[in-house]
Amino acid sequence: MGAVKRGLPPILPQDCTVLARLLLIRPEHERDTLCHDVLKAAERAHRYCSETGTVHPRWGNGSLEAATRSLLEMGETLPVEPLWDDEEYLTCLLLVLHHLKATLLRESPATKM
Repeated sequence: MGAVKRGLPPILPQDCTVLARLLLIRPEHERDTLCHDVLKAAERAHRYCSETGTVHPRWGNGSLEAATRSLLEMGETLPVEPLWDDEEYLTCLLLVLHHLKATLLRESPATKM
């Protein structure tokens, strides 16, 4: 299956790992909502960039990474990417992939039949 037309720009592995690292430093009960919010912010920023030709003032260029980094709190930094044997990190990464898949399927023309 190829890429589908969607409200997000192409997603790179780094986009997913950056978001997973943000989720890792947030309380577990906030992660699901935060993941959803970051994807929505990236969609809005991508639409804004497409319509205006400039980056969104808060969420950047529409990439998932830019939207993620825009939600870091003052003075907050992302941790170094953990190894993939870190169970909590894998849980965060799987959450990102779950939300990304749901977003892509929701926007795929094949799912609207």
